[in-house]
Amino acid sequence: MDADNIIRRLRAAVGNAVVWGAGWSALGFAAFTVLKVAGALPASAHWLDAILLAGRFGIVGGVAGAAFSGFIGVLYRGRRLSDLGAVRFGVAGAVLAGLFVPVFFQAMNVLTGDGMVPMGLVLDDVPWAALFGGVAAGVSLKLAQRAAPLLSGGSQDQPGILGSGSPFAWAGDRDHPRHTAPARRGDV
Repeated sequence: MDADNIIRRLRAAVGNAVVWGAGWSALGFAAFTVLKVAGALPASAHWLDAILLAGRFGIVGGVAGAAFSGFIGVLYRGRRLSDLGAVRFGVAGAVLAGLFVPVFFQAMNVLTGDGMVPMGLVLDDVPWAALFGGVAAGVSLKLAQRAAPLLSGGSQDQPGILGSGSPFAWAGDRDHPRHTAPARRGDV
């Protein structure tokens, strides 16, 4: 794997982590707001708690988003963004987040020396993680599909590809789009 490909993949993972972190943070705050307005939370729950909870959700969402980026990089390698459906992608995000978050929480608890958390407490997080992961995956795919033509200078008919079959296929081809400047609107 060459340096450009590594940098491109790292940039994609960081970008996905940021999108997922922001999405999970917003969803966490929205969930708190709905539960607070509906009276499902104790009276001692304050709005500052919502901000802190949203920050925690954002951090966990960012880590889950980076993990999901690695997962899709392997699973969907060489496929066009236009070939991917948001619902199927969302289901994959829900499953991955639902599995990843409890394992991540247990691992972090063990690594900090506190031992295993009772599974009942860990499994309480699975529905929220799956919901937030599914929404974040579907939205991040739609954002990527909308951004691909803008970034490549193409149109919706020529969407980007999630990595080619071989990461070195373009290396010797100086006419490959990676070596040429993208067309901008207004260019003839």
